[in-house]
Amino acid sequence: MILIKVLLLTSFFLLNPVFTVAQNSEPTFGERKNLGLVKNDDITEASGLATSVKNKGVLWTHNDSGDESRIFALDTNGNNLGEFFIAGIENRDWEDIALGSGPDDSKSYVYIGDIGDNDAQHTFKYIYRIEEPTVNIGQEPVVQTISDVSKITFYYNDGERDAETLMIDAPTKDIYIVSKRDSKVRLYKLSYPQSSTNNIEAELAAKFTLPNDPEEDKPFNYITSGDIFFDGTEILLKSYRNIYYWYRENGKSISEVLSSVDPQIVPFNNSIDETQSEAVCWKPFGDRGYYTLSEESVNYNGINLNFPATLYYYPRTSSITSVKSFGLKENFKLE
Repeated sequence: MILIKVLLLTSFFLLNPVFTVAQNSEPTFGERKNLGLVKNDDITEASGLATSVKNKGVLWTHNDSGDESRIFALDTNGNNLGEFFIAGIENRDWEDIALGSGPDDSKSYVYIGDIGDNDAQHTFKYIYRIEEPTVNIGQEPVVQTISDVSKITFYYNDGERDAETLMIDAPTKDIYIVSKRDSKVRLYKLSYPQSSTNNIEAELAAKFTLPNDPEEDKPFNYITSGDIFFDGTEILLKSYRNIYYWYRENGKSISEVLSSVDPQIVPFNNSIDETQSEAVCWKPFGDRGYYTLSEESVNYNGINLNFPATLYYYPRTSSITSVKSFGLKENFKLE
C-alpha cells in the first residue's frame, strides 16, 4: 500500500509541477517530546536524519566524518533496526541524508551528502545515491552490504566551501545544498537529472539572511541540516540555535521561497544536550511534525560533555492542509 501511495504521488508531481495548495495561517508546533535513547552504541555523532515513506516508521541516519561508510535504520523510539554498509565509497565528511525519488519513479532512494569541508580545501564534493533498503518495524537488527551505488560529483563555481545540508525537492527531483559558514546563507542547486559520470557545476540559486542572526554571532548562521516535506510544500532549515520554517505556495521555486519569504522560527529546545545537534527531518505521516536527533559528544563553552544520543519529536498542533488539494485520489491519506 505504501508503494502504491508513493507511485501515485510521484506520478502526480511529474504531470503537475505547479502547486495549488493555500495555507490560511502559520502552522504551530508543540514543545519537544523525548521519544527515547538511540539503542545503537555505534551512533555517536549523528549528522543527518531522514524519514522513510516506503518503510513507515523508519528513520535513517549516519555518523559524521571518520566513521565507516554505513547508514543506520531506527524506529521512532530509537530502536536499532540495522546497519547498511555501502561498498566502494568512503566517509570523508558525511553531513546529511535525504530520501526521495530518482531515476526509477517506482523506487525510493537514499541520498548521502559527503559535503562537509571545514577548511574549504576540497574542490569536489560527492552525493551517493542508493535504492532505499526494505526495513520492517520490529525486526531484529540486520547487517547488510549494498554494492549498487551511484556517485554524483559536483563543485561550486564560486570557490570551495563547507556545507551540512542536503535536501531533495520531490516534485522536481532537484537536489539542494545549503552552505554553512557564509555570512549570507548560500543555496546551491543540482538540477535533475544529475549525472553520475560527469562532474556537475552546482548552480548558486540564492543568497539569503536569517532573522535575529547578526553576522558577529556566526553560529546562528551555521545551517547544520534541513528537509523539504515530501510533497514539496514545507521547508525546514536548522542552525545550532534555531529551526526555521517556510511554506511554499503558488508555484514558487525553493530558491524564490528561501530568498523572498521571511521564515517562521519554530520550536527547538536548545538545551545543552542539543547544542551541537545536526539533524532534522519531517514526519511524513500523521500530524506532520518534525524530528531532531542529538549527538553524544557536545562541546559546551569549551568543555566536552557526553550525553546519550536521543531522538526528539516536535508535534504539529495546528491543522494541516489535505494532500487532496493536490488532486490526488480521495483514498490517498497520510496516516
